[in-house]
Amino acid sequence: MNPFRRSYIASLLILGGISVLATIASLSEGLAGIVPGLGFLALAAAAMIPILLKGGIAEHPKLAFAIATGLAMIFGGAVCLVFIEFVATRGGEGPNGEGSPLAVIIAMAFFALVFFCPWLLTAFRGFAALRKESNAQPQR
Repeated sequence: MNPFRRSYIASLLILGGISVLATIASLSEGLAGIVPGLGFLALAAAAMIPILLKGGIAEHPKLAFAIATGLAMIFGGAVCLVFIEFVATRGGEGPNGEGSPLAVIIAMAFFALVFFCPWLLTAFRGFAALRKESNAQPQR
């Protein structure tokens, strides 16, 4: 199994597994708690497209690379938005000094570690695989 395919499947399993667990855990909160989990499940369903197509990732590496890059950009943007909110709220504290600044930093690090980094590494591996594939093809 090539590194891109292995990385893509591992990133998809992480995204799908955590999305399912988060959606199930938030059922008690009602619709407001379920919507983010359903959004992540929709992203996981979109990421499954190259695997479900005939031939899998081996036949559709450009589509898999595009999806991996898109997901890395979405999750990277989410980390940036949380960081901007952290800075805008002067370290996560409220107007009277209440709050925990460290909680926001830990949440950003966890989100980046679990969602952003796997898809970023997958996109890099996909880029390398596409370059290797284009170099292996004879020039016309």
